[in-house]
Amino acid sequence: KEAQDAFSYQSHVKAVSAQEKNKFQNEIVPVQKEDGTLVDKDDRPRKNASLEKMEKFPSAFQEEGTVTAGNASAPADGAAVLLLASAEAIKKYNLSKPKAKILGYASIALDPARCFEGAVIAVQESLKACGLSLHDIDLFEIGESFASQVVWTQNQLKIPNEKLNIYGGDIALGHPLGSTGARLLVTLVHALQNENKKLGLVSLCFGSGGAISMVIERL
Repeated sequence: KEAQDAFSYQSHVKAVSAQEKNKFQNEIVPVQKEDGTLVDKDDRPRKNASLEKMEKFPSAFQEEGTVTAGNASAPADGAAVLLLASAEAIKKYNLSKPKAKILGYASIALDPARCFEGAVIAVQESLKACGLSLHDIDLFEIGESFASQVVWTQNQLKIPNEKLNIYGGDIALGHPLGSTGARLLVTLVHALQNENKKLGLVSLCFGSGGAISMVIERL
């Protein structure tokens, strides 16, 4: 639980820092509400987050459990859009220069009781599909449905802290069901651009035991 709370606290710290540095500016489309208010940033990240507050949340599912409302993702409204095109289509329809290209991907399924283990296998399989190793990847975006899942994935794969969810994740930004994968990928593409990095990997688990992973290259 200590590791999960610490990870969750850092998710908020990184997300707030990214917002203050305008790291999300190019990936968010501002929306004007009926009252004239402009929504141009996620309102989930908490500037007042602290480890002390994280530690005080009660267990969510069982009396001695380690998952709490503090170290799990918050439900959120959201939408994301991606345009996927082949090299031929880009030329045929005179599309603008692509931001990234897909190098490889994997989709796996496990017993639902082992769902948190899925990202590890999916990441390994996606790397194998494009002939790369973990050391080749510059940035990782791993879905933060629960801190326990990300902490497990990071520990098993030995992902360096400085490469993982550098702008925070679902715990701080929210977990928009149905668009989480697209949101993660959009953030990864822009993070690679912002930080002048080349290779990125995105992965997330499904509650039913599935997991997917994709490796991209910034163009």
